[in-house]
Amino acid sequence: MERFLNRLERGFLLVDNEGKVVFVNEYLIRKDLVSEEWKGKRYYEALRNLDLIRIVHDTFAESKGQEHTFTHREEWFRAVSLFDGEVFMEVNPISEAVRTEEKAREFLANATHELKTPLAVIKGVLETLYEEEEEGNKRDMILKALKRTENLINVVESLYMLISLERGGVKNIRPLNLREVIEEVLSELGNEIRIKGINVELEVPEDFRVEADPDKFFLMVKNIVDNAVRYNVEGGKVWIRAYTRDGRKVIEVEDTGKGIGPRQIPLIFEPFFRSSEERGLGIGLAISRRIAEFHGGKIEVESELGKGSLFRIVL
Repeated sequence: MERFLNRLERGFLLVDNEGKVVFVNEYLIRKDLVSEEWKGKRYYEALRNLDLIRIVHDTFAESKGQEHTFTHREEWFRAVSLFDGEVFMEVNPISEAVRTEEKAREFLANATHELKTPLAVIKGVLETLYEEEEEGNKRDMILKALKRTENLINVVESLYMLISLERGGVKNIRPLNLREVIEEVLSELGNEIRIKGINVELEVPEDFRVEADPDKFFLMVKNIVDNAVRYNVEGGKVWIRAYTRDGRKVIEVEDTGKGIGPRQIPLIFEPFFRSSEERGLGIGLAISRRIAEFHGGKIEVESELGKGSLFRIVL
């Protein structure tokens, strides 16, 4: 194995639970990222790049993997670490084209992140003004501004999530009770379900579990169920099912809505795609597909115009 790793054009590093370097492949030494005299040394003595030292430190400190892009000797690298008592790290070179694309993503990610706090403050101020205002017309104007602000917050959060998924990232996978997740989703969508008179049939075993990142998995399920409600007919039905097939977990969301045309099905998972009748940013399904891929899964679609759609999440 050591001979194989030494032949690869990317770096591998292993640090034990005492902070001592126990393995370095030749790539890291050749790129001057690790000292040739690394054996028996602590990682902060052996590593010759402050960013790498910080990544190892943060992995130990937070007891979870990290992912960072850094530069060394005018070359760009991406380091991904894993934590299991010890720290294992892979370091990959980044081409200039990839780096340019990465910088664009970083700018958009930073911009959306920086917008979160001022938008939250504006929302808080509007909520206070709405509660204190007694005049009807002014309350209506404040309420409209509040709804627009909430919509903008949703757009910013959706963009940030999409960028994060595009960049990969560390997985926080743990067992989840699917029925509990779906019941929470239905609770959040309860108002929309009641307004449209949708009948939801839940065919999910009480003990059905999936291995997933809690926040991302919840968002994926919510997006799919929200679409089944939003594009359904008045008084329509939604079925939510779960079962195991060929060792994989399958979640189905079927509706009696207007359906999707065969020409549109290949496009609905593309970011910012919307039909002429839709409102919104058009990234909900794009995010959902990337969350499924993030978990090593996929989303399948079956639909017929005028009869409804079936979305199938396979993990």
